[in-house]
Amino acid sequence: MAAGSLLVSHYARSVGIAQGWHVTKRARLQPRSELEETFARDMRALNFPEYQREYTYLKPRKYRLDFAWPKCKFGVEIDGAVHRIKSRFHTDREKHALSLLEGWQILAVTGLHVRDGRAIQWAAELLFRRLFPGQAYHSSEPFSSAQTRRLSDETLFARRNAPT
Repeated sequence: MAAGSLLVSHYARSVGIAQGWHVTKRARLQPRSELEETFARDMRALNFPEYQREYTYLKPRKYRLDFAWPKCKFGVEIDGAVHRIKSRFHTDREKHALSLLEGWQILAVTGLHVRDGRAIQWAAELLFRRLFPGQAYHSSEPFSSAQTRRLSDETLFARRNAPT
């Protein structure tokens, strides 16, 4: 990590920016979107496994995902109004195609899906299938606390790279 980004990261933590704000590439502070905060709250309620926000991947392009589980190559992208711009729409399609080629599964949802609860249901089922292939999915309790505790980095890595 570059010295500049370490300073920005340290500054962000020291002033509590992680609580609803994030730092962009140019060290500008931007509020997290209401949709992202709603989705994060829903994930906490369902006891989702640990995730990363604004995860940068597919280097050198440095695409970002709103929510990511890098060890199993799964992410959620919440498309707000900016994604309706024609040039952004085409960039998003390219990002999605390149993600698939690299083995990533990306769930792209809209604000409507987040607000009506479909986004969290879809994400829970897709992530569960990615983490526990062949096991039955139960929508009432997708991630029990025991399962979530068991999902250490080593376990995820072993599951995704086990010979078939």
